[in-house]
Amino acid sequence: MTRSTKIGASDELMRANARVHQKFVRLTQTQDHPPDIQVDDSFIKNLTDVEIPQDMRTVLSLGPKFSIEPNTDPIIDLASDVELAIQREVPIESQRTARGEAVYSIAKFSKQVKKLTRIDRFLQRAFKKTREFLQQHPNLMVSNSDKGNVTIISNKEDYHRKIEELLSDLEAFTPIETDPTKTVANALNRCLDNLYKANILQAKLKTSLKTFNAIRPRLFAQIKYHKEGNPVRLIVSTVNSAAYKVSRFLATILRKSFTSKYSVKNAQQFVKQMKGINITAGNVLVSFDVVNCFGNIPTKLALEIISRDFHLVEEHTPIPKDKFMKMLEICLNKANYFTYKGKCYRQNRGMFMGSSLAPILVERVIEEFVNRAIEDLKLDPDFWSTYVDDHLTSIPESKIETLKNKLNSYDENVQFTVEVQDMTTRSINFLDLKVYNEGTQLKTNWYHKAIASNRILNFHAKHPKNMVRNVAKSFIKRVFSVSHRSFHESNLHTVKQILTKNSFPPKMIDKMVSEVTNKYKFGNVSREQKSYPFLDATKPPERKGPLANSTMHEPKEISFKEMTTTPPPKYPKRALGYAGITYIEGVSETIKTQLKVHAPQLKLAFRPPCKVSQAFTNMKDKVEDAQQSNVVYGIPCIQCRVSYIGETSRCLSERCSQHEKDVANVAKKPTKTALVRHVSTTQHQFDFNSAKILRKVRTRGLLKIHEANHIILNEQSVVNFKKDAKHVSPVVYNLIKKKMIGKSLRNQNIRSPTPLHTSSTESEQSFESVEQMFRQ
Repeated sequence: MTRSTKIGASDELMRANARVHQKFVRLTQTQDHPPDIQVDDSFIKNLTDVEIPQDMRTVLSLGPKFSIEPNTDPIIDLASDVELAIQREVPIESQRTARGEAVYSIAKFSKQVKKLTRIDRFLQRAFKKTREFLQQHPNLMVSNSDKGNVTIISNKEDYHRKIEELLSDLEAFTPIETDPTKTVANALNRCLDNLYKANILQAKLKTSLKTFNAIRPRLFAQIKYHKEGNPVRLIVSTVNSAAYKVSRFLATILRKSFTSKYSVKNAQQFVKQMKGINITAGNVLVSFDVVNCFGNIPTKLALEIISRDFHLVEEHTPIPKDKFMKMLEICLNKANYFTYKGKCYRQNRGMFMGSSLAPILVERVIEEFVNRAIEDLKLDPDFWSTYVDDHLTSIPESKIETLKNKLNSYDENVQFTVEVQDMTTRSINFLDLKVYNEGTQLKTNWYHKAIASNRILNFHAKHPKNMVRNVAKSFIKRVFSVSHRSFHESNLHTVKQILTKNSFPPKMIDKMVSEVTNKYKFGNVSREQKSYPFLDATKPPERKGPLANSTMHEPKEISFKEMTTTPPPKYPKRALGYAGITYIEGVSETIKTQLKVHAPQLKLAFRPPCKVSQAFTNMKDKVEDAQQSNVVYGIPCIQCRVSYIGETSRCLSERCSQHEKDVANVAKKPTKTALVRHVSTTQHQFDFNSAKILRKVRTRGLLKIHEANHIILNEQSVVNFKKDAKHVSPVVYNLIKKKMIGKSLRNQNIRSPTPLHTSSTESEQSFESVEQMFRQ
């Protein structure tokens, strides 16, 4: 066979392979959604007239927490997270070995050809189409419902109109002209400084509570789709606001100081308490609910109650009463503002939902009213259980209206509604329970409202599989633990239906139910306890081995008084913390195992890189780039095509102002930063108004690492010093450079000499160098 014949045959084979590949692509792009993914109408509600494509409905119905296989593996994010975990939690003498093992695993994984399942490919395409559809229809918004865990597709104009109608009530909200953020931040910072000067707070605690980059609290709303007219519930996001840190600090102290005799944490605690309750003959179950409790509770009364009972607070903090009440008053009466569409409003009554202080203060005020009513009417209820603003009690039927009127008489803004047990079934709903009045005792069954979607984490989510199974098993245990044994058979059928709705295979459902039920041994449970076997048979796990009787791993609860006055002990560095790393199936699990060898106490959590929530609409006011903090940024040079890459934990505008001052003083310190050196040597100018955010990070520890990543990526077009990339280990340097350059070339549609998931001489050499370094 001649050379030309061989070439012709090879070309024909390549063309044939190309036709087969094109046919495969067409088939995968046109096939319907896989039948393995269950789509239930209760998971999603469309409140608009726009017809939503089926693929989009499928993706959105899976819920905001559902994770999807990303188009490209976030290798750089994983490497950065692992580097931070090693720096913080692994002992210094083991860091090099731990880093080498992790990089070896990542490099080995990057060589493998990634195989996607049919479901993964479908979800990737459907997710992309969903985002494109929402871009083409800018008036649509996707959000989570107020109750029921349902995905809502609604109209933005209707959403904003309903919010504006609520804000037009001038008795509840007042527009304000000036932004009080700096005023509130400065007032609280001064309080913290005074406590530090008085030797009440440690320097470390003071620094952690002070605020320097505060943003305004931002208003958004959740739609009550189950009510007529689909009204909205106003919520304020206080994260990173001026009073956010101090409010959480004070709320923790108050939570430790006041132990409510009525409050229950969850349904399991209520069931345990209920078992020792005897119901008086003739009494009925009654539920009281406070109307808009967060927005109507008087802050003045809340402050008076805390001031009156401050002797309880003194046991948990050394902060004097006058200084504590001053900070509390600032958080309640000065920081009760928010922004909506760029305009500031002050809330005149109560506390907004989203405040850290609101739950504990609401609980204290309502408990005050309940105590007054019981004393004034000389009532003796069989029990009284409270969960935030929901109350359940057992009293004579003739006293219901009298008690309601008494509760409503204490404050005209705090009004209670009442619901009496169903006289046919002798039952009432409380938490996620249906409580039955059996005459002398109570009996409970797990209950879900008709509006509840019963959506849990779907089986096909790209979370670790053990996590997906544990979510389902926790759901099974919760249903059975709060249900009387007589309801177990019917609940088993309901549980299987719900898990089937969430795409769990029938065989796996049966296996998980068996694992949950077999975990509890009922042979030693007494006759009186058999009504709730799952709740009564639960015991703490027994330790085995030489540490069976040891208490070294038991966490010691430290009071706030000890935290604020006692200096921390100077122990050697130990891995006792928590770390989160980006989850990539097939490699993150391996790295977790490797890190546990060097840091046995380290608790690692996986963070999915791509979730359906990324398609949901951000309903809060956008924070301007100039006000963003914890960012990696780039500033371009006006005269040449280079830029300066930096990082800052302060606001970007403040950092740029500092750069401008450094340039103005270039004669005094010509090499203070790489930016100043470039100006000094070339007489060029940087465009500070065009500063661009390259990356926003979650924690300050990642700033230096991601700054170095971007310097490595753009090392031919940046003015940074070489030392600016020192925060990335040399072991990781080559891997990051290779992955980033490959990504850059793919974005430019240039074929990389070492494409992702393929082999080549260069990639083999890079891999071998990493392996050799690890072995050394």
